[in-house]
This record gives sequence, C-alpha cells and structure tokens, in this order.
Amino acid sequence: MKPTLCIDFDGVLHSYTSGWKGADVVPDPPVDGAMRFLWDAAEHFTLAIFSSRSHQSGGKAAMKEWLTEHFRSFWTADRTHADDILAEIQWPNEKPAAFLSIDDRALCFEGAWPDAKELLGFKPWNKRPLGATGTFSHGKVQDDDQGDLRMAVAYDKVNGIVRLDFGKQVAWLGLTPESAIDLGRVLMKHAGAKKVEVSF
Repeated sequence: MKPTLCIDFDGVLHSYTSGWKGADVVPDPPVDGAMRFLWDAAEHFTLAIFSSRSHQSGGKAAMKEWLTEHFRSFWTADRTHADDILAEIQWPNEKPAAFLSIDDRALCFEGAWPDAKELLGFKPWNKRPLGATGTFSHGKVQDDDQGDLRMAVAYDKVNGIVRLDFGKQVAWLGLTPESAIDLGRVLMKHAGAKKVEVSF
C-alpha cells in the first residue's frame, strides 16, 4: 500500500487567481508545475485531493473536470498513463488520515508554538510580495546570488505584451533546464491569459 498524500486544491493545484466564484466554478489555470508533480507523486503515493469544495454541491465534480482537462492537456504524449493516474486519484468528502498534506494555508508544527498575533499576518505563497524569498533551493550559484526569486507573468492587454514582474531589480536569472522549460510553458500558455506566479 502506498502512503496517502493529501493535496489541497485552491492555491495548490488550481492557481486561484480569480478568487472564490462558487464551489462549482474553477476558472483559473494550474499552478506552475502542478501537473508534473501529480504525475511524479502518483508513483510513490496514493493521491487524495481534498478541498473546502469537496462537500459543497457541484464542487467535487468541478474539480474532477478541471483536473482531467488540464492533466490530459499537459500529458498528451502519454494519454493512457495520464488517464490511469486520474482514475486512481481519491476525492474524499472529509480530510483523510494522510502520511503528509500539502496545503497553502497551513504551518508545519516543529514543536515550538508560534506567536498567535503573528499568525494573523499569515499570507499564502501566492499573496506574498514578489522578489527574493531568502531561500537557495539549488544552492548559491555565485557570490552575488541573492536566492530564489518569486516573479509574476501576466499579459498586458493595454500594451499587447507579456510582462515578467521580478518585484526587484534583477541582474541575472539562473534556471535549471527543467525550470527553463517550465517557464517557457508558462509564457506560451498564459500569453493573453490571467496572471500566474512562479518561483525559481
């Protein structure tokens, strides 16, 4: 038996850039890298997608339809395996007992209690300011490396251009080959569409 990985929907799989429009309305594209992650994670975990939508009328059906569309679109080269993964995903009505959960509105408890007042200022990843995150997920590349960068990609309808907002002055940007490919996909997919945020 594979351990269960419980994954939140809005802000984790669904980019949720438009905010809440109803349990059965899922208007935005996936978070960058989400479809690739599900593919890889399915090899090691039983995937359970649970959301505040799960117990609301039409919510579960809307999430399934959205995921099927985007997962098949991303993995068109191996549609059969994509459908096998989709068929194995669980959609519980209540949060399952899981080995691990991925949620954009949760803290990992490390044994020390946080300051209750500070929790009021919590912001999910996609609401935090753009710019340096203070982390080095691939190590420090060179002396002037300032760490991972949160940036936004959007289509500027007024000027007819795709805009990359780095949130700060940037001298250079280093990407792994996979991240470069993912950024290319984001640029191609979201040109003329809604804003999406990515981190490198």
